[in-house]
Amino acid sequence: MGLSGIFLRKSEELRKTDITGVKSLFTGICEKLGYKVTFPERFYYGKTSCVCSVQETAGSDTGFVMWLYSDTDAVPEYDKIAPDLSSVAIIESISGCEEMIFNILREYFELFPEDYFYDELQWHYTKRSIDRIAQGTDRVDWLYQHPPVV
Repeated sequence: MGLSGIFLRKSEELRKTDITGVKSLFTGICEKLGYKVTFPERFYYGKTSCVCSVQETAGSDTGFVMWLYSDTDAVPEYDKIAPDLSSVAIIESISGCEEMIFNILREYFELFPEDYFYDELQWHYTKRSIDRIAQGTDRVDWLYQHPPVV
């Protein structure tokens, strides 16, 4: 299993969104990028969470599993990043999908610039740090290098 990552929400607007809205948000972002998103019904866990599969293209081997959440409480562990953060999506394994994740982050941060992306290396990314990486010449290994300080 590879590195995982968490979308941390700070946005009050997003906190008020139910699971249908969270699904629509991430489906819209992925479809805009040409990615295929599927939601197997057997992995739909009630009113506050579900799991989806995101593939680069339909039938592609490149992709990842993402858990989506609504109505989650703030997690004190993330207070070192910013107070009152909660998870909206967790990606199980990023390995081999770094470019896909990067593209999703760019779109997500356009909508929610005050949110964060946090990975298992305990690094966090903001809209500003992702924008800075996008302006650089080498972003192939962006996830395995310390985020730029902005």
